[in-house]
Amino acid sequence: PDGRTLASGGDDGTVRLWDTANHRERATITGYQSPVKSVAFTPDGKTLASGDVDGTVRLWDTASGRKIAQLTGHQDGISSVAFAPDGRTLASSGDKDGTVRLWDVSYLVEPLPFLCAQVRRSFTLQEWERYVPEGPAYQKICP
Repeated sequence: PDGRTLASGGDDGTVRLWDTANHRERATITGYQSPVKSVAFTPDGKTLASGDVDGTVRLWDTASGRKIAQLTGHQDGISSVAFAPDGRTLASSGDKDGTVRLWDVSYLVEPLPFLCAQVRRSFTLQEWERYVPEGPAYQKICP
């Protein structure tokens, strides 16, 4: 989205981020066991979706390369992934089964307000450590 980074999926099961100004690889994201056929950025460029031939969609934090989520449900490979203009919905299409799935990924756009809305109170430290192990440091998230 910023015109400076290009993402590509590979037959080796990797996603690569490229610097378009100097044509050099910025990062390699691993985690697939099969070829990656489709990639798409959120409009803000902070999240990347990728789909593989085994039918798994993964969401990645582009700054750290950390996997945010794994979405399953297709019966075969993913031929395409695309975000809605607001970045809150992801569409993925099955390669052979002819299905399109719409995923609500709004909790990724604003995860802390989402958590607050779900439990209607701030998490305890123990809950935070259990449910947000790779997230930001513990904080009270509800007013």
